[in-house]
Amino acid sequence: MHPNPRRIIPVILLILIASATWWYLNRQTATADSGALAASGTIEAIQMQVSAEVGGRVMQVNASEGDTVSDGQALIQLEDSLLQAQYAQAEAALRLAQANYELVAAGTPTEQQLAAIAQAELELVNARQALKDLHDLADLAAAQVQQEIAAIDKARDLASQRLDNLGTDADPADVDAAWSSVVLAKDRLEKAEDKFEPFEKRSEDNVARATLQAQVAAAQKAYDSLLTRYNNLVGQANQYEMAVARAELSLLESRLEDARRRHAELQNGPDPEALELAQARQALAEANLEHAKAEPSSQQLALAQAQVDSAEAQLGVLQAQLEKLVLLAPASGTLLVRMLEPGEVIMPGAPLLTIARLDDLHITVYLPEDRYGAIHLGQRAQVSVDSYPGTVFQGAVVRVADQAEFTPRNVQTDEGRRTMVFAIELSVEDPQGRLHPGMPADVQFSD
Repeated sequence: MHPNPRRIIPVILLILIASATWWYLNRQTATADSGALAASGTIEAIQMQVSAEVGGRVMQVNASEGDTVSDGQALIQLEDSLLQAQYAQAEAALRLAQANYELVAAGTPTEQQLAAIAQAELELVNARQALKDLHDLADLAAAQVQQEIAAIDKARDLASQRLDNLGTDADPADVDAAWSSVVLAKDRLEKAEDKFEPFEKRSEDNVARATLQAQVAAAQKAYDSLLTRYNNLVGQANQYEMAVARAELSLLESRLEDARRRHAELQNGPDPEALELAQARQALAEANLEHAKAEPSSQQLALAQAQVDSAEAQLGVLQAQLEKLVLLAPASGTLLVRMLEPGEVIMPGAPLLTIARLDDLHITVYLPEDRYGAIHLGQRAQVSVDSYPGTVFQGAVVRVADQAEFTPRNVQTDEGRRTMVFAIELSVEDPQGRLHPGMPADVQFSD
């Protein structure tokens, strides 16, 4: 029957603990009997954890556990493709802002200023053309109104003459001549109608029919006109014709008066309000053009400089963000713990690496209360380790604890007070870098 391993392991641990306790007490007793002050401890070093301020994907890790790293060495590289693209854009924006400032400072028109000048020149051309058109249109309108006055005046004279002929005594010779003309015209009309009658029922597209019909119309018109003239001469016009003639004459006189008034206004040039607006538009266009061509002002220089400052600030922000994607060693030392691999995504503040400073080693030992008073700051000591037999390293006390360690709850007896121990910390000199954290070491204090 085989023994149970679960029962054997605790027994072995108890034996080891008892042996170590016996060795330590015998060593302390022997040391106390010899009068030398000695203690044991473990070599330690200052440890620093490396963490990232920002999260991201790990692209590269440049050290492994056990490697010696130097202060400022790049240890971890996070993905930076997006920030690199933004940084390139920011650089381009900065170059553009600087070029714009140089152009403004040198007085060279920028693209925006050239565009403003071109726009102002175009507006000035349009304003001048509008003013010229206003004068030209006024002259043309005056000429048109003058022609209108002449036409109305002529029509008014004819209407006045026609009204005068209605109901007036005419010369008998004129009346006889007028009647003769009416008789002859009537005869021509009847003959034309006789010629047209055989063709009346033919198609309207018939050329002969159309010709004869045109002759009848012309004869009818001539007859009506001559009859009207004869009636006017013999005073046979009715009251309706007289009223129409008077109304026509009155309307023509009114139109003539209105045309003369408008002509008088146009003689003085364009409409005053329209002319004032056109002149104001031209003056504004000239002022805008002058302003667009003016030398850069202090405000323009300040604005251009502000654009440069803003672009530099944006570039600085991106540079700072890029720097945070590279994790540097805070000091020279040895990489003890590495907790990440390329491809992993890390969170801000998570511990990633642990580095120990081997240039600042120390050891902490514990002395009983009855030997505590023999130690003082700066006291020298010799340190030895099993890895280098016969080699002694120098040390010095840098801290003496003012509170006991492992103190029982109630210390009332002399035996209880002897169980109190105090921590003593020493710095260890190791210029050749042979000591490493975790080495057990013995300390022998000098008198």
